[in-house]
Amino acid sequence: MEDRWSIIVDDDAGDYFGFTTRLCTVELLVDRYYTLHICVEYENDFAQIFKAFNYPPVYPSLGRWEDSIRIDDVKIVEVKEELTNGKLNAYTWLPVEYSPVEKIGSVWKIPTYYKIVRDKRRFEYIRCYLGERGALASYRLDEDNEQLILI
Repeated sequence: MEDRWSIIVDDDAGDYFGFTTRLCTVELLVDRYYTLHICVEYENDFAQIFKAFNYPPVYPSLGRWEDSIRIDDVKIVEVKEELTNGKLNAYTWLPVEYSPVEKIGSVWKIPTYYKIVRDKRRFEYIRCYLGERGALASYRLDEDNEQLILI
């Protein structure tokens, strides 16, 4: 049985762990710059979320632990209530349920909230299209005129 493993590590119980080496590929996002807008449902959650972005309790990631991120700036901005129609200035997730017309293309499941169940994260997903730069969409603007679509 031990012949099948290229690396063998003995454990304290007199048994062993077997590992093998092989080539594999991993998809990584690099040199991406995102602006994240967060609106809280309950005002008392705001201080906790703001503190967590300034002093993360765990190393921040984009969902998977290997998708680590660097947070350059955390600030509070006002969001204008009126919707603006225009061209997107960046790739943006457009929720299917808010899309005014049926799109042609891939529908992506974007993880949003998660709960810890048996020490593992269980995500809830929102179905979205990927809106390309230059595509027409309805969006709000913040006080710095950054486009945002709340999902």
